[in-house]
Amino acid sequence: LSSCHLLLTTTSLMMDAKYERFLTDLFHLGVIQFGEFLLKSNHTSPIYVDMRRLLSHPTLLNTVEDFMYEYAKELEYDVICGVPYGAIPLTSALSVKRCIPMIMQRKDAKSYGTKKIVEGLYKPGDKCLIIEDVITFGSSIAETARVLRAQGLIVTDALVILDRCQGASRNLENLGITKWSLFLLPDVLLLYEDRGLISNADCQRISSYLFNVTDKIAPSELENGLQEGAKVDKAGVWSVKAAKNSASLSHCLAKQLWEIAINKKSNLCVACKLSDPKEIIALAQKIGQFICMLIIRSDLIFKHPLVDFISELKACAKSNNFMIMDDRKFCDVSSIVEMQLTGGEWSIANWVDFITVLPFSGRGVFSAIRQIKTENNFACFSVLSLHAKDSLVPKEFSEQSMKTVEEDIDVVAGVVCSKPPILDSRFLYMTAADESDQAVLRVEDFDEMQFLDVEYLEMNHGIQYADIYKVWACVETSPQVVVKMIDECKALLKKLFHIGIFKFETVVMRSVYETPIFVDFQLAISYPEIMNKIEELMYSCLLPNLKFHSICGVPEGGLPLASIISVKRNIPLLMYHKTKETTVTEKVIDGVWKKSDNCLIVDDVLMFGHSLVDAADLPMPS
Repeated sequence: LSSCHLLLTTTSLMMDAKYERFLTDLFHLGVIQFGEFLLKSNHTSPIYVDMRRLLSHPTLLNTVEDFMYEYAKELEYDVICGVPYGAIPLTSALSVKRCIPMIMQRKDAKSYGTKKIVEGLYKPGDKCLIIEDVITFGSSIAETARVLRAQGLIVTDALVILDRCQGASRNLENLGITKWSLFLLPDVLLLYEDRGLISNADCQRISSYLFNVTDKIAPSELENGLQEGAKVDKAGVWSVKAAKNSASLSHCLAKQLWEIAINKKSNLCVACKLSDPKEIIALAQKIGQFICMLIIRSDLIFKHPLVDFISELKACAKSNNFMIMDDRKFCDVSSIVEMQLTGGEWSIANWVDFITVLPFSGRGVFSAIRQIKTENNFACFSVLSLHAKDSLVPKEFSEQSMKTVEEDIDVVAGVVCSKPPILDSRFLYMTAADESDQAVLRVEDFDEMQFLDVEYLEMNHGIQYADIYKVWACVETSPQVVVKMIDECKALLKKLFHIGIFKFETVVMRSVYETPIFVDFQLAISYPEIMNKIEELMYSCLLPNLKFHSICGVPEGGLPLASIISVKRNIPLLMYHKTKETTVTEKVIDGVWKKSDNCLIVDDVLMFGHSLVDAADLPMPS
């Protein structure tokens, strides 16, 4: 084990609860498999690490990206490159989240177009950090290094999630590459034994195998690549028509709330101003069947035990089909908001559906929500205007805050306002019931159904110590929003032109046709800010109108983009191989899925659609 390099000591890693929790999750997800497996190296192994199962769990993929970045920032490099294809999703996430230029190695050079084997923008002498998920003997990293070095890149370091400790460190050192790893498999086995997940006998048997079965990589394998001489690439009163479904809404919880409103024919939200848990539960049980959301203020509730109150309230919400909002109006720097949501006796993030935030402190409050990783999915409503008559909030604040909301669409489900500065069909709008029928806002109900009237709730159920709100999803998007999106697309096209993606020259395509223009879209992977903008536009303009369970990127072009969408939007990712694996699992598709799932295929550039047809023809979700 002395040859297994770590930036932190193994002991310190194993003592940290977040690493132990992550490794335990891997075990329960079936990433660590026990049996008899034929590896790529033709060795038979009693253990197999199927790290690609993480693709269908973007929350865990985000977690391991956080771990990897902690190591990566200690190393020196200009670009990063994932070993194809397993490490490309992780590398794509690392690139966009941390603004690190990325390049991508193809397994084989294209026989058409630019005929490149390394995609992206780089120059000879750039230092490249190789990213990999699992290594055994190091041959995959060696092959990637060979290809990169043939293009004039400098490769001295490789960063991996898990090292099986079967000689990879020594082999790579002989090739001038230092390997850094998050975890060592023998240590992972000891952790599993200590937690009672595997027996002592299995731990000893597998550890003995790892120690005794090693292999070497001849330096000549790498040196051969240096002699190939491969080409180095250079490279007033407003009226709203209520939406009849939730298709245009961006956040999944916004969709869920609006579907409840439609199904119950009630868009009423009751904000109770009670401090006694028993009284709140009694109110919820009394009016639950007539509302789509109950709004509480956790900081007003003072009686214990809170655990019983939370479980009773959640049970009431489930049986009566309404959602729960905590109207705390969070407003502070990111670290404080994160502590408020996860700490204390409330642990709000673990059980509410929505919170309200005041964006006075900037985007830190949204960053806090994004950073929190719990089993409970929650989102926020941004308060754009306060109902206090003597409020000091300037009128301009509402419009400025709406811009912030648009930038953080992945954690914002809606806004609380009297009169929004613009209408955006991707968000829900919540207004006080006594305002929504006045001149500042008119909402047209469905032709075929009417929402429950506020007076019915007030007169027949005697609501006291509560305010009533209405939540709306609108059909229209303000012209300002459409213009903004068009302007963003134009600005993006200008950037793509200036970095050389559009090539005006005669090129032979895959279809054997000659074309006077070629779109070398994969140059964009070296520009994280451009990939980020492409993902934002694709997600906000296209994806809200589609229904799917998972996404699959067409290799190689669509895979980085699909990976970024998966990680940023918490959407399960599938990855297919152009050729069937001949060892281990013999899979064509990596990830977790079932045949009844709908899968959205993602690609970068489309001509005749051959690549999409190839992907759609696989034995995968429809």
